[in-house]
Amino acid sequence: AAVCNSHITTLPLTTITLSGNTETGNGPVRIRSAGTLTVRCSTFSGNTGTVSGGGISINGGTVTISSSTFSGNTVTIFGQGGAIYIQAGTVTVSSSTFSANRALEAGGGIYNDSGTLTISSSTFSATTATNSGGAIFNHNSGTLQISRSTLTYNPATGTAEPMGRAPGAAAA
Repeated sequence: AAVCNSHITTLPLTTITLSGNTETGNGPVRIRSAGTLTVRCSTFSGNTGTVSGGGISINGGTVTISSSTFSGNTVTIFGQGGAIYIQAGTVTVSSSTFSANRALEAGGGIYNDSGTLTISSSTFSATTATNSGGAIFNHNSGTLQISRSTLTYNPATGTAEPMGRAPGAAAA
């Protein structure tokens, strides 16, 4: 990862640009365990994760994102969370823009597996997923609350194989 914040470390990212990073596995910014990440007035653009989180991958901890832009980020292979992937943790997104992000599988903008996700005053436009949740995919025991936000043209075509199944394989 370009930036990895683990355990009880606090990491503020203010007025930064992360662009053109490629990570084999999870996204260019990774938060684990009880780490704390604050992203403010920043841009994540043109980043690629091969498994989850084209921009940020979260597996626990507390993440606050405000007044930031996620544009043109991609996640391939399992393809969950074009801009942000949340395995666990508490994530708050406010006054932010998600545009032209892409997930091969689900959650073109954000994929929330088992975290607590609150979104307010944010815009999702032209983010796409091949299977489900063009803008946001909320899965398993994830909780999701959205207020005062705009979601415009975020298609999911429903043409991908279900997660974890090889193309053409029979359903179990």
